[in-house]
Formats: sequence, C-alpha cells, structure tokens
Amino acid sequence: MEYLNTNHYFTCTSGLAPAQMSNTQTIIKHGEGKYPLLTKQSTATASIGDFFCRWTLVLAAAVAALGVVTGGAALLVLGAAVLASGLMCGALLAGTRQWINTKQNHTINGIETLTARAQMICPVIGGTITMAPGIDSTWKALLFTARNTTWALAEGYFIGYTMAGGGGALMAGGTATGKYFLGNFLLMQGAARTIGAADQVLFEGMLRNGESFGDAVQENAVTGLTMFEQPFINFYRKLNGDIKDPQGNPVPLNWQDFYGMALSALGTREMARVAAADVNMPKETVAALKGVTEKIGNKLRGKVYETVQARKPVLSKDGKTAKELAYEEMQRRLDNVKNKEINPKTGQPYGKSHVPSSLEVAVNKKTGEVLIGENRTLNKGNPPPELHPKTKEKFTEGSKENWNERNCSEADVAEQIHRRGESGEDYEYHAVEVDSNGTVQDKHTCRNCDVNMKDEIDRGDVTSNTPESKARRDEMNNKKGK
Repeated sequence: MEYLNTNHYFTCTSGLAPAQMSNTQTIIKHGEGKYPLLTKQSTATASIGDFFCRWTLVLAAAVAALGVVTGGAALLVLGAAVLASGLMCGALLAGTRQWINTKQNHTINGIETLTARAQMICPVIGGTITMAPGIDSTWKALLFTARNTTWALAEGYFIGYTMAGGGGALMAGGTATGKYFLGNFLLMQGAARTIGAADQVLFEGMLRNGESFGDAVQENAVTGLTMFEQPFINFYRKLNGDIKDPQGNPVPLNWQDFYGMALSALGTREMARVAAADVNMPKETVAALKGVTEKIGNKLRGKVYETVQARKPVLSKDGKTAKELAYEEMQRRLDNVKNKEINPKTGQPYGKSHVPSSLEVAVNKKTGEVLIGENRTLNKGNPPPELHPKTKEKFTEGSKENWNERNCSEADVAEQIHRRGESGEDYEYHAVEVDSNGTVQDKHTCRNCDVNMKDEIDRGDVTSNTPESKARRDEMNNKKGK
C-alpha cells in the first residue's frame, strides 16, 4: 500500500498544473526520512498558484475571442486570468477542499493519513484531486501544464468566437451548398477523434498515470475516440448512480456535466455548419499534405546531397570517382560520333545511337571495379533478355514515365551487379545525360527510379541526384505537362 507524501504530484480535473501538497506534520516521513506523510489536513499545495483553476483561463480566452478586448489588452486579460486562477484555487478554495477515502486505521496524532486511493473534492468548482503516479519530475509537470493550458485556451477561443458569430469561419468558408457535406464532416470528426485519442493515450495514460503504451491505449483510447459522446455517457451513468466515489457513494451531477454536453453539442453543430461549405476538404487536405511532404522531401534530399559532398569519395582502381568516369565515358562517345570514328564491331562510323539518353557509372566501394550502364539495353531483343530475379524484385515501378521500369540505365547497372552476385549497397552511382547544346551534365533519377532506387538514394549513393539535376528534371516534366 502506497502512502502519499510531499514528494508526490497531484492533479485536479478543473486545474491546469500538477502540484505537490504541503505537509502538516513532520513526525513520520517516507523512505529515508525525506518526505513527510500527508494527512487529511493536507489540503493546500506547496505551489504559489496551487493547481491554477482552468475555468478562469477558459473565460478569459472566450472574452478575448469575443472581441471585447484585443491586441495587448487581450494578452493582459489572459495573464490576469492565470494569476486569478492561482489566487482563487490556492488562497480561496484550499480551505474548502476535503479528502475522502482516507486511511482511518493509520493516523498521526489522531489525524488520518492518505493512500493512493484517496481523493480530494473541491466543492465550489467541482474538481476532483488525485495523485498522478506518472508525474515525478518538474519537466513532466510542465509538459502536463502546457497540454492543459493549450486545451483551455482552445476551448475558450472556440466558445467566444462561436458566440461572436464567427464559428462557421473557424475552419473554412464558402457557399453552404452541402455538396461535399458528408466527406467534410467525416474528415473533421475523424481528425478530432484521432487527436482526442492521441491526447488521452499520451498525456492521461502515459504521462499522468505512468502506463505503458499498450495499457494506455487499452485504458484511454476509447475515451478519446468517443470524445463527443462522453459527456452524455457520463450524464446518463451519474443519473443512474453508476459512477461512484472511492467510498461507494454515487457521484452527483454538477454544472460541469451540463457544460460538457453543451460544449459537445456546440462543437458538433459547428462542424456540421463548416462541412456544408462549398469546399472539398478531403481533397484539399490531401493536396496540402502532399505539398508539405514534397517540401520535407526536398529538404531531406538537400541534406543527403550535402552529406554526399562532405563524405570521402569512392574511387575506382585508377583513382577516379563515378562522376568523373561517367563524364569521361559520355564525352568519349560524343567525340566518337563527332569525329566519325569507325566502330570496330560494324566497320561503319559511329551513329547517334552510340550516345545513350542516359549513361550511368557505378564504382564498387571495396574493390574499385567499374560498371557502365545505358538506357534501353534491357529492352533490346525480341523477346528482351530475362532479368535476374533480384532485378525483377527491385525494379517494379514503371507507371510514372512513358517507358517501362527496365528501360533505365539504373536497371542495366543493377542487372550487372546482380549477375555478378553482388549487392547494390556495394556501389556508388553517377548518371549523366547530354543537354540540347551537346554538353554533358548530371542526370537525376526518373520518377520510376525514384521508387526503384530509393534505398540507394536514401543512403546518398546516387551522387548525380543533386538539387540542380532535380530542378532540370522537374522543369522538363512540367513542359511535357506531366
């Protein structure tokens, strides 16, 4: 049985901040004589602001949202509300609070002590104060306070803004045609319930109660997922006497039960009103998420490129990088055609097909061996050559461009690597192409190979994937309308 002492943190259902209780005796202490045990007379906290009553902050945020005060005055109102909440909670209400379910057979000077099953009731506001087993440090208490403060501000702002008649503009605007109503409403409900479930699991279950993630999900997720129904469920259960305090007495209804139902109904009504706007929210949400993902991806690619530039280069046996070899090989082929050199295999001058659209060089990181791949190689022949099983498994995406997945120079190099019984991780790659002026330049992977070569790209092994080469590729695709 755990006896409560001055080192434990407590939270109030109507409070913002966890707090430790002040001692009323020093005769019996916990553990190595560090922390005095608490008794039923320990109703005040050791904090200046006590639990900081949340309702003053909700009210102040509502007043600010109503537009009664604006700008700096609104900040002053919110600051004053925080001070008032501490004053009211500590100085005015501490004396009215009472502990229930105390340890009657364990007393100090005839005063009952407290265990983890004890609760303290605030009769004026209606808050219930209990020990928070998961909060055992100042930073955890601050994190829990930040969460509660955020919810109180959001709640007050929502109430005030809605009362001011701006509720429909909270999330969207437009003509109320109802064309996208169902999709919009389900999206908002799903988002709100998901946030509610995450809040209950992370903050109530794991942070406050000290539960494991699995236990927190089991104990708290449903409460968050049913956040709009919970006030009505609690009202019904209290009405029937199903919710009892630790002593077995039915918990009576109070003003917070009616407030909770009203807030839930108001929130659902406002969601319905916003959902009727002539805006396809699911589509716009997907587009917005896609935009954010692309920005993050671009930044990550930039970081990968910086890492590639900074790390020690992989060199071939003759001391050259994949980039140097790729440029040399492509330039050699351009010169072969330009100078009308004779192809020893055909006895004829080299033709334009001697210069591929894409040429890739891979250098083995361990041995310095060099492989050269060209686009179209694996598509030659009727039928084309059978691919190595590992190449087949790797190159599966072929729908994002006007060519199939085996057409690229990257696939040609991968096939050679697999035929040698080696792994793609053993190589560094660099691809080049020729611009309209006949100049060799870095070539970014195509959109197929963005997927098929993802592992190599993420490792930073594709050195030709630079911000500049990506910009050229994207510009070309935009011109083609892709």
